Amino acid sequence: FADLWDRYAIEKAEKERIAREEAQKRFDAYWAEHAEEKASLETEQKDLNSKIAAFNKEIEAIPGKAEIDNVDERIKKLAEEKSALGLFKGKEKKALQEQIDQANTEKKGIQDRMDAAKKEIEAKISPLQNRVNTISNELAKAR
Repeated sequence: FADLWDRYAIEKAEKERIAREEAQKRFDAYWAEHAEEKASLETEQKDLNSKIAAFNKEIEAIPGKAEIDNVDERIKKLAEEKSALGLFKGKEKKALQEQIDQANTEKKGIQDRMDAAKKEIEAKISPLQNRVNTISNELAKAR
């Protein structure tokens, strides 16, 4: 029974190999006949990937990171000052907490501005990425 099973497995593997080779031949023959279309698609895909890379660099360069770091440092110092105050320094603690809250609001505003800029750039990337995916699917489609 084991010999029969081994023979079956070998035959199945051979049929699969032949099917893969035939599919590859059809694929290669198709693109040999449509070489201009393939070259055009590959060029378009490369151009789109370059544009996407440029947009990703824009996202990395969105201003505001240094501002947020400065606000974080300010918040940290205010928090240290507040924690250093004694038990009976309620008014001073309250004033420092207000400054901390104000700094957190400022930080949120900067972050929101950065997120909006990122979202705007990502909206430009999305259709480009969809086209890249469509081209990739077309180039890889079984023929």
